[in-house]
Amino acid sequence: MYIIIIHGMAEHSGRYKDFAEFLMKNNIGAITFDLPGHGKTVRDESDFGYFGQSGYKNVIKDIELIVETVRENIPEDKKLVLFGHSMGSILARKYTSLENSNIDAAIYCGTLGPRDGIKAGITLAKKTAKLKGAKHRTKLIHNIMHSGFLKDIENPQTKIDWLTRDTYQINKYLKDPLCGVMFTAGGFRDMFSWIYDVTSKDWAKQIKDIPILLISGDKDPVGENGKGPLITYEALKETNHNVKLKLYEGSRHEVLNEINNMEVYNDILEFLRNIE
Repeated sequence: MYIIIIHGMAEHSGRYKDFAEFLMKNNIGAITFDLPGHGKTVRDESDFGYFGQSGYKNVIKDIELIVETVRENIPEDKKLVLFGHSMGSILARKYTSLENSNIDAAIYCGTLGPRDGIKAGITLAKKTAKLKGAKHRTKLIHNIMHSGFLKDIENPQTKIDWLTRDTYQINKYLKDPLCGVMFTAGGFRDMFSWIYDVTSKDWAKQIKDIPILLISGDKDPVGENGKGPLITYEALKETNHNVKLKLYEGSRHEVLNEINNMEVYNDILEFLRNIE
């Protein structure tokens, strides 16, 4: 079995090293890569948080190419799973809704449900990109998106305490120059558009009959403390999909980097073993 890992917003594939090593120790091949505007794909600082001129379409095409390349290079009898965290879960959900999707199972980690202001967000990001350029960084959109993330966190010590309860991981993130970079107007435009697509009423109907695992923290503000993943789960259930949902008590956004991360790792392993 092999698993392709799609990282989240304003981070990079290197943060999934421990998870990938865990999988490989359990005889599961792990493939990671950096999305455009992230990690080692960035040649110039202005490219951080920018997916390119046609990012909305091209990032999905990149994922299609990666899936097909992996397919061509693994034995035909081996299963291929797509894992996505946060923004990566949105991209995984977008890919799995394609008619030509070619995976055997999917794991959506730290995902979200419908957002009331998503259309307004797309409009604002598009207008900003048009007026000031797609690479313009706007605190307004950034602050709107992240507002309220610390609301339910008791005595937060940093602006990113909503990510995890693990202070080691928080400090590691803060010291990483490839993490936490503010998105561009173009980046927000593309990401909001993907979110709109995968939270639409028809999304679940487009997913093929594959096993799906949803995992999230019940204190994850991105998923509205479990509400978003539950809505996603119910949409898939109503369309007769083989889907499981696990909400981790007390866990925040990055369940792979939480204080109970081994519980999460082993739950993922159990899911993979059951479909092998």
